[in-house]
Amino acid sequence: MIPGKYETVMTLRGTLQAFVPNPLPPDWAMPTEIWTHIVTARESLAELKALGALLPNPELLLRPLQKQEAISTSIIEGTRVTPQQLMLFEAEQEEGESSHSKEDEQEVYNSLLCIRYGIQQLELLPFCNRLLKGMHEILMTGVRGANKKPGSFRGPSEQVQVGRYAPPPGLYVDHLMSDLERFCNQLPDQIDPLVAILMVHFQFEAIHPFLDGNGRVGRTLLSLMIYKCFAHTSPLLYMSPYFEAHRQEYYDGLLGVSQQGDWETWIRFCLNGVTVQAREAIMLSQQIVKAREQCIRSLVGATKHSLTLIDLLFQFPALTINKTKRVLGVTAPTAKKELEVLVASNIVTKTKIGARYYYWAKIPLLNHELILADFRNSADVFNDLTAT
Repeated sequence: MIPGKYETVMTLRGTLQAFVPNPLPPDWAMPTEIWTHIVTARESLAELKALGALLPNPELLLRPLQKQEAISTSIIEGTRVTPQQLMLFEAEQEEGESSHSKEDEQEVYNSLLCIRYGIQQLELLPFCNRLLKGMHEILMTGVRGANKKPGSFRGPSEQVQVGRYAPPPGLYVDHLMSDLERFCNQLPDQIDPLVAILMVHFQFEAIHPFLDGNGRVGRTLLSLMIYKCFAHTSPLLYMSPYFEAHRQEYYDGLLGVSQQGDWETWIRFCLNGVTVQAREAIMLSQQIVKAREQCIRSLVGATKHSLTLIDLLFQFPALTINKTKRVLGVTAPTAKKELEVLVASNIVTKTKIGARYYYWAKIPLLNHELILADFRNSADVFNDLTAT
């Protein structure tokens, strides 16, 4: 059964059949076969939760995963930025520099800020429309779409169309989002919480409450709900890389629910994604721990700040003297001296871009394009990692 109704809407471009979803939960009997997928996904989440609690510093894994998420969620929306470009742009922002010519980088960087804002605000707020509007405002400010009401839902007369799909007329949005807000904070006992969260993702995308940026906000909400509902110490599960790798299946699954009531295909697809992404995060965590240990063994002339700097590299693979000075609480000459220790240890390489020197991490992590890829094949002390 279709979980909603279709309503004819007149627009300047003609008529649309707009989908108005019913409130959650749907009238749907989950097939017993799906429990196998639920168990596998939840086992992977439990393993990721345990591993995250054991990390010496959760930020070592959290920052790379968030950057991967920001890049992948933006690719789904048509914006492509390499990890190198994002790292350099992030370093420039740290220095208080900005460039109007780097709009793509700004969009991806905003996605990163949106994720971090959501995590921060969840310490103060429940899942609510205020949280979503705040995330949206950060996402859309200063980039394409900045004229599409950042931080505000669609108004009564605002209708949009997204490819083959027309979401509900704007006059329904506030009511639908209030219903969704209640559901997010009172997940029903009769539905597995992971399945309920995947239903929330469909519902948010079906409502399409904003004029632009819905996909990125919705995918961030998905990660935040898994993080909170499963009591992870940090939000380590991000789904956009999986959705980006299976983009057509992702969109077809959303349409399958709204057009045919095919919850089963959608839930199976997403549960598989949870398993895949949890295992990817686990593998990346293991690689990071190994690479960190290798960096420590490679130190030549280590100082009391060397370990702090190595941990910082996994979070910000492009360091500057000013960034290092602020983090360590030292003078600029001392910060430069600390960074040169890493250069001498072949852990970073120094490159001058414009008037500033950047210290780039030389830590290849298998096929994960999260650390500067230019040095993946360089003859350094970390080449053994690519052979594992």
